[in-house]
This record gives sequence, structure tokens and C-alpha cells, in this order.
Amino acid sequence: MTKRQVKTFFLLAKLALCFICLFGGIASSQEKSVKFSTLTTNDGLSQSDVKCILKDHEGYIWFSTDDGLNRYDGYHFTVYRHQPKNIHSLPTNNVTCLFEDAQGNLWVGTSGRGVSLYNRDSDSFTTFVANKNDD
Repeated sequence: MTKRQVKTFFLLAKLALCFICLFGGIASSQEKSVKFSTLTTNDGLSQSDVKCILKDHEGYIWFSTDDGLNRYDGYHFTVYRHQPKNIHSLPTNNVTCLFEDAQGNLWVGTSGRGVSLYNRDSDSFTTFVANKNDD
């Protein structure tokens, strides 16, 4: 390389570096506006101590608490609790975890009372309990 080619190379490198410094900072310094909103017992949540949150494939947001399962549609809460005389209700109000499988089924884990499968068509639950005597 001749001296002229070396000078041209360094001049282009300096210009590229200046371009990156001047215009590269613009993209990284843009502010991102993030909005948060809260949902409380005043909005219809059954309890403020939420253990698990899940957004299902239909857009509902589910909250598990010690006082039942809460479904939020963006406007209102529907609270599912144990009803002693209804075998298709939750087995307990102490809901610990939530899971939606690949088929869109909602599984509800409870504290010591098994796992319940939510039936969207009948708006009810089927509970599965482990049998200690079954290997």
C-alpha cells in the first residue's frame, strides 16, 4: 500500500468511527415508556397474596391465591372457590400453581388436595388426587 492509500484508509476509518459515535448513541438513548397497572382486592381480586399468574391462550389472566382461583377478563374478576357440596368445584381454596398445556387445558395445583383440570365448556373442575396405596 502506498502512503496515499494508507492515509485514505485511516481517514475512512475515522469517519466510520465518528458516524458510529454520533448516530449509534441515538438508538440506544431513546426512552422506553413502560406502563404498569395494579389489581387489588378493591378491583375484585379475592386476596392480595398472589402465588402464581398465568395468561391463557384465550387472553384471560388467572391468579392463584390462598382464597381461590381468580380469572380476569380485563374488566372483571370471576372467583372460583371450594364448594363443599359440589364435586366439580375446586378441592380447596388454597391454589398454589397454574399451568396451561399444549392443548390449551388449564391445570390448577392445590395445596395437598391434588390437581384440578378446568373444563371451559361447563365452567367446572375435575380433580385428580394421588392414591397413597397405588404404586
